[in-house]
Amino acid sequence: MAKVRAKWGSLNNLPKIINYKLTRCYKIYSNEVMNLEENESIFCRLHDMFPFKTDNDHISIGCNLNDAAECLNLFLKRYRSCGVIKYDFPLIIMAFYLFSTKIETVLKFLLGKKDNIDGMESFTVIRKWANFIKHPKHFMYLTHHPFFNFENSQIINSKSKKAKLVIDTIFIMKFYSNDSKNEELSEVLKNSNPVLVIFPDIIKLTKEFCISANNFLDLIDSNHVFKQKLMDDMILKNFFENYEGY
Repeated sequence: MAKVRAKWGSLNNLPKIINYKLTRCYKIYSNEVMNLEENESIFCRLHDMFPFKTDNDHISIGCNLNDAAECLNLFLKRYRSCGVIKYDFPLIIMAFYLFSTKIETVLKFLLGKKDNIDGMESFTVIRKWANFIKHPKHFMYLTHHPFFNFENSQIINSKSKKAKLVIDTIFIMKFYSNDSKNEELSEVLKNSNPVLVIFPDIIKLTKEFCISANNFLDLIDSNHVFKQKLMDDMILKNFFENYEGY
């Protein structure tokens, strides 16, 4: 990647850089999460974690998370030929968010919380960025034509050097976790133009998401209490008796 940065360190090559990153995201995700030969994902592990009472019992979250994994894989596969930061990076983040929020639903059920869980911090980062994308708050009407970049891009952009305020992951975690700092956010954004938004490096984000996904599965697999709680509340009993492949 160092050679790529050295060669592509200008705005003229930005589409090539983004396409390279999107392609890498797909390859990393496919290798770490999907088993393309078996046409399934790592989330099918959930089916092997539970001592079902009968062969007809089934746990639905295994299939639901596997479906979500396949959808994200298909999205990343198709979304490799774009090159505009302010359009492409929010879409990629939201695609990961739609998946991670399903995993966080299970975590909330098991742990009673979903923020900053050891080994799964990427889910929290993704959700906070999704909050910014969905609900920009004062950013919507106190900024004008902001600049956009991403972590570690090394893109040479004279305009972004003029930014009075940088919105990055640290900023997002502070102001888009809840509404408690809305007044402070308003004050920070006033008279702060031009603003530079620095999205996460999507290759790094993809790697961290894959690690978090595996840690999520390991958490369930290693905890008898969690398994029992899922069995008590989420097992579909006698599911396969009348299953017709719908």
